Amino acid sequence: MADTNAIAPPASAAQPPASSPSGPQSPKKRSGLRRAARYLLWLVIALVVLLVALIGGAWWWTGQNDSLARTITLAQRFLPADMQLQAQDVSGSLRGGGSIGQLQWSNPAISVQVEQATIGWSLDKILDRELRLAPIHIVKVTITPSGIEQPKEPTKPLEQLPLPLKLLEVPFAVDEIIWAAPQPITVTNLKGHYLYAADKHQLQIDQVEAFNARLQAKANVDALAPMHIDADLKAQLDQPATETLPAILADAGVQVSGSLSGLDAALRVQAQVKPQFEAAAPKPALAEAPAPTAARKKTTPKTPSAQEKAAKAQAARSAQALAGATPMQANVEATVYPWRPWPLGPAQAQLQSVNLAAFLPSLPTTLLNGELAVSEAAPDLMRSTHAAHPAPALLDTPVDPMATSAAATTASDTPAPPPAEPPALLPVPLDIQIQLSNALPGPLNHQHLPVSAIQTHALFDGQRVDVLEGSEVQLGSGRLSAQGHYRLADHHAGIQAALRAINPALVDTRIDSAPLSGTLSAESQNEALVFDANITSDRRTPAKASAASTTLPIDRVIAKGQWKAPELQLQTAQIDALGAHISAKQVSANIDQRSGAGELSIQAPGANIDAKAQAAPLRGQGNLALRLSSAEQLLQWLRKVPGMAQTLPEGLLAQGSLDAKLRFSGGYGDALRQLQQAGLLAKLPEGIPSGGQPFALDAKITTPQLSVRTRADAADLWQLRDTELALVGNLKKVQLDLRAQAQHGEQQMAAQLSLAANSTAAKQWSGALSKLQARATLPPNKEPWQVQLQQPLDFKLQLPAGNQPLRASTGSSQLQLTGPQPGTVTLQWNPLQFSQGADKAVQLQSTGSLQGLPVRWIRAFQKPDPSQAQKHSPFDSDLVVQGRWDVNTQNGLNAKLEIERASGDLQLHTQGSAPKNVTFHSSGKEGAVAKAFSAEGQTITARIRTAKVELTVQDRQVRSRVQWDSVNAGQLTAEVQTALQYEGKDYLGATVAPDAPLTGKVQAQMPDLGIWASFAPPGWRVAGSLAADVQLAGNLQDPRWSGTITADKMHIQSQLDGVDLRNGSLRAQLNGNTLELQSLHFDGGEGSRARIAGYSGNLTAAPTSGGTLDATGTINWTMPQNGAAPDIRMDIRTQAKALQVLVRADRQVSISGQVRSQLQQGQISITGDLQVDRASIMLADASSPKLGSDVVVSTKASRAAAAEKAKEEAAKAAQAKLDAPAGQVTPAKPLILNVKLDLGRDFALQGYGITTRLTGALNVQSSGGAGMGMPRITGVISTEEGRYRAWGQVLNVETGLIRFNGPYNNPSLDILALRPNIAVKAGVQVTGSAQAPRVSLYSNPEMPDAEKISWVVMGRDPGQGGASSALIQQAALALLSGGSGESVTGNIAKSLGFDEIGIGGTDRDSASLSVGKRLSQDLYVTYEAGLAGTLGALYIFYDFTRNLQLRGSAGTTSALDLIYTLRYD
Repeated sequence: MADTNAIAPPASAAQPPASSPSGPQSPKKRSGLRRAARYLLWLVIALVVLLVALIGGAWWWTGQNDSLARTITLAQRFLPADMQLQAQDVSGSLRGGGSIGQLQWSNPAISVQVEQATIGWSLDKILDRELRLAPIHIVKVTITPSGIEQPKEPTKPLEQLPLPLKLLEVPFAVDEIIWAAPQPITVTNLKGHYLYAADKHQLQIDQVEAFNARLQAKANVDALAPMHIDADLKAQLDQPATETLPAILADAGVQVSGSLSGLDAALRVQAQVKPQFEAAAPKPALAEAPAPTAARKKTTPKTPSAQEKAAKAQAARSAQALAGATPMQANVEATVYPWRPWPLGPAQAQLQSVNLAAFLPSLPTTLLNGELAVSEAAPDLMRSTHAAHPAPALLDTPVDPMATSAAATTASDTPAPPPAEPPALLPVPLDIQIQLSNALPGPLNHQHLPVSAIQTHALFDGQRVDVLEGSEVQLGSGRLSAQGHYRLADHHAGIQAALRAINPALVDTRIDSAPLSGTLSAESQNEALVFDANITSDRRTPAKASAASTTLPIDRVIAKGQWKAPELQLQTAQIDALGAHISAKQVSANIDQRSGAGELSIQAPGANIDAKAQAAPLRGQGNLALRLSSAEQLLQWLRKVPGMAQTLPEGLLAQGSLDAKLRFSGGYGDALRQLQQAGLLAKLPEGIPSGGQPFALDAKITTPQLSVRTRADAADLWQLRDTELALVGNLKKVQLDLRAQAQHGEQQMAAQLSLAANSTAAKQWSGALSKLQARATLPPNKEPWQVQLQQPLDFKLQLPAGNQPLRASTGSSQLQLTGPQPGTVTLQWNPLQFSQGADKAVQLQSTGSLQGLPVRWIRAFQKPDPSQAQKHSPFDSDLVVQGRWDVNTQNGLNAKLEIERASGDLQLHTQGSAPKNVTFHSSGKEGAVAKAFSAEGQTITARIRTAKVELTVQDRQVRSRVQWDSVNAGQLTAEVQTALQYEGKDYLGATVAPDAPLTGKVQAQMPDLGIWASFAPPGWRVAGSLAADVQLAGNLQDPRWSGTITADKMHIQSQLDGVDLRNGSLRAQLNGNTLELQSLHFDGGEGSRARIAGYSGNLTAAPTSGGTLDATGTINWTMPQNGAAPDIRMDIRTQAKALQVLVRADRQVSISGQVRSQLQQGQISITGDLQVDRASIMLADASSPKLGSDVVVSTKASRAAAAEKAKEEAAKAAQAKLDAPAGQVTPAKPLILNVKLDLGRDFALQGYGITTRLTGALNVQSSGGAGMGMPRITGVISTEEGRYRAWGQVLNVETGLIRFNGPYNNPSLDILALRPNIAVKAGVQVTGSAQAPRVSLYSNPEMPDAEKISWVVMGRDPGQGGASSALIQQAALALLSGGSGESVTGNIAKSLGFDEIGIGGTDRDSASLSVGKRLSQDLYVTYEAGLAGTLGALYIFYDFTRNLQLRGSAGTTSALDLIYTLRYD
């Protein structure tokens, strides 16, 4: 309205003059036009602004860092249905490029995967139709063909190839390209540049490496017709040396010129291979080539086999060929028609010492010499050849598909002219002549070419191939000659071939070398191709099929028949080859009707097959018999058949025999439909007609004995015996009967079953299991487990299909089970209904019961332990349990499971809980120990009142309850309640969520723990009372505990380990995730009266009090969010006061001190300060001789035992890993240890001839560094008043130092033991380390070893006479003592209370007997009496100080000496 008022004329002007009614258009009409023009202008402006905004927005979007990824995602939607495009880790923009981590494009035929691609470009001149890309770099390209053959469409010839750009520049680099075919090809370091400018494509490859060659290429192609091309390829071949060939160094080049446009496009190709003459000649290798053969002749005197002879002949030919080989050269000129089905035109090639493997490693190794010529055939030669071998005229001349497609594209809208002579597949007929020799022939399985020479003359006009007379292929001394013709259009043929003395071993060394000769012919007669093959071996007598032979013979190949499309008729066939005999009679096969008939017989080493059958989709019948007489022979033979060894599993083993007989009737089309209806076949093959004779089968398989192993592991061996399987009927109605016996290792099994089933509809089955009996003997039991079906079991099964759910139902029945232990279990169930739909919704109804399950059956699963052969187990009781279940999901998930005691009771064998003092003494030792348990065992009946386990599920709530109430074995009540989670009605997928709430409680009253001692480790005894009252809250991820645990009057004892703890008490409090150990107290046992007497023994008597042990601390745990093992933290402080830690008749140790044990983040640390209050350790002086740990006696029995032990240990380790609880404390870090141990002042040790007290302090440390390692010990242990008995004498340990400075098992030694009361210092000195000690005789002053040992043994100078005789006597006594350091006289002296008894004297008159006794630390008395008289002498030795000694004698001679000794050490 505002605009209208602004342009309206004045009121006076609104009235037009009356005199001019026919004047110009009124102002009102002009105003409407202006308004319309103005609106149109605004609309155009808005559209321009919108277009600019869209272009700007698109330009902005293409610059975003995720636009490249979005574009690839968008492109995936527009690909054809059979193509896929996937990309990962894409970043960058459409304007500037980016990077692609992985890009994969695929279709049914091929897949291309690009990894780590970097791309970039500049769009600044895109409006000028110029695009320049930044260098494209790709790390890896993998091209994988699928192997699926796709329909081949005729290739359309190029006419022109212009681009919509004036300039396109693409530099590129690819690190690796892999053609992932069965024989892969790898190309590396590809770098190049592509340029399109001035309607010309230019490609330059700067470098690329492939096939042991370095290549460069350059190509220019016009974009417009006629598309002239000019390309040049250069390569440097660098083939490394092999066992049969020297290194090959050559230059290769290929030049291509011509045109690419249209059907008549032709290319001129020139290729050259020239050697690099500066490369080293291979003559040294040639001279050495025969040497191995000569060496083998010397080292192998036995007569070589045929295969070895062939190998030697091959080596000789190779050496001879190499000796005369010239450098590789090749010149090739050819005309190529790229768009014609037959692309090769006139060509010429000269080859010299060409090795095909140098161009492609998968090709055979050769040395080819000769010529190949393809030229235009002379018309006269073509006419004469066709006249000599006429063929009927073609009814319809085949049309070249290329010509047809070209004509269609040029004149698609015009009516087709009358059919004219179509262009030939070739512009001119070709005359092909090949004359090649191979100086290095060899078998195919050694990657050689068996052909030694080939001479061929052929004609080809595009439709018909004629091979002229004189064409032949030479294999060693044999010949294969052929002539004839073949027409591509109608397969008309006339071919004759002859084999003369062809050695099959030259083709494959696994085939016998007996020469083959014979003829092959194929002639077209009455529209049928009649063929006849008759090839026989030159061997006089046929070879016998044997699996033990090293090669496989070929004796005869005979076949006669005809091919008349679509039917093949084989009148007779007989093949004796590769150790097998195959014969066939009147065999026919019709491809269109998919039918066949005939008789076939196959005989191979260890197996025979006979078959006579007629098979068609609508009707058929037949018989098949398989006789496997020796599976081992058959397997050995199959391994030698070329191509079969790779398909057999490694380690496959088979032994035994098998018989199978099969008879069928009906069409196989009905059998396929039965498989489809049963759900075993997804789709019927196309062309199978409906109807026909119903298919039925009658099969019987028997196995007297058959052993099969599919892996190299001997434990995988399965043995079948007396097995019989009978199958009658078809998949609509079948009867199955099975009787089998099997053995797997020590497991033995046997079963019999009878099953009848029928298919009522698609994927629906019903039937009945009328018989089921099974028996199994499982180690370690010798008696079998047996199960038997008491009444027939009806069943129905419906497999899922579309919306049809899986349904299964059974009728009511029961099983009876017996085991190695007495008892019979009955499992009874009522009708069962189960279904599961596509949405995983489950419907289940099942009720049943379990009756008569004896607890003693647990013993059947326990492996016997010889060390516990006499131990009574609680599982030997007569307790019997029963159970029942009820599951119904009609109104949600409802389930109830109960297991409870039915009869009997639990007998527990215990040592008795009441302490009883029983004292025993060890033989020859002073000491005794009081036991806290009676030595005689007793059996206590638990007198169970209630024993029950319940599990109840109601919808999502699950509740479990355990009740135990007994008169003698205590009471226990435990309840836990939580919630399940599942989707919809997927009850099978129900789990307990980590945040599911937990509620529960545990109450226990165990007045006598000793009754449960049967479950303790061997040798351990426990007693006491335990009470617990614990509540559970929180959730599964973070359970919260609260309550108390108390124990009183606890006793723990192990006679073997010397542990005796009494009067224990425990007070513990649970609070959330913390267990507070308020107090743990034990009194030590009464100890033993073990004491080492004498001046070197204990200073104090054995303690009568056992001491005390107290501990306090906390244990915390935290449940991680990721469901891993709990994080457990611990801090326990332990204090011992004169605690008897070792209580045995011959050993007693009491300690005092503190120890702190901590666990933080998987790191255990132990610190402490301990002091030995008193110790008395008596070791055995001698033990039975035994071999060192590094000596192994290998026998068959020992090896079997070692293998069994290794197997058991592996099984235990695997089971322990499976049985490890989730919260097991497994330190992830090495132990940190820092404990100080003070030996105190009364640590006595006696054994191995030494009696001494030990003093000193040790520090045991482990830093917790990398590796577990062993703890390090530092400190010094010294002896005090040490005495060492050796050679019937008592030596004083003057110096006894054991220094620890690292490993616990290798301290340094500094020990000096001297014989007292002699004129010189003589004894034994030990130095070095514990692992490398050095023992030597010692004397001061220094003297020879003979004198040293005289002073040590006799106590006198050997020069006094008679010493040698006395030494022999003492040495004999030492030997009689067993070398333990304790002689016969030493044992007598010890038993009489003396320290020494000796025999002295130089002759019979001066012989004497002496006894010695140390009365105090410093006073030693010896009495000596002559054996020839009654006089005696008394000697007294008294040490005032270390250097001053008083010596007196009374008797025949009385004297008093005061001796002062000055030492210089």
